[in-house]
Amino acid sequence: MSFFANTPIGSIEIVTQNGRVVEFVMPGWQGSYRREEDDISLKRQQDIIDSVMDYFSGGSKKEVEIAWKNMIKVCGIDLKDVAGNGTFTYRVYDTLLKDVPSGTTISYQELAALAGNEKAARAVGTAMRKNPLPLLIPCHRVVRASGELGGYMGMDETGLKVKRWLLDNESAR
Repeated sequence: MSFFANTPIGSIEIVTQNGRVVEFVMPGWQGSYRREEDDISLKRQQDIIDSVMDYFSGGSKKEVEIAWKNMIKVCGIDLKDVAGNGTFTYRVYDTLLKDVPSGTTISYQELAALAGNEKAARAVGTAMRKNPLPLLIPCHRVVRASGELGGYMGMDETGLKVKRWLLDNESAR
């Protein structure tokens, strides 16, 4: 099932399966999940939308981080379903969630090293590009070693505008 949240960066499609959010389809991005029927209540849909909108409401770094953590909780993320248990992608996503707080950035190479393979910066880039939950698994916080933004979701300038907005929202720039 899918439904939409109208955010400051555009309309985001929220795809659910078994009551959990499995994908955020960002503006200008093609989704990869098949839309299936989901027995998700209207109240649960509204709770998810509200948590997303709270994140987009801005505020202090602390307020945005609290909203981000609440969004993760409300959406019901399960990394095993997203990345496969024990994979390098799983380790990258897990490391990003645990070690890169809202309002900070990390380079692809630094993230690769923290995830256990300092030579796997390109693999980190691939994991970021394939991330189906970019608001929950915050790939926008991953930048080039030079500090330049790099790409976002494999998109052109539209993706960079979204990445810039998300980082500014978190006061990371």
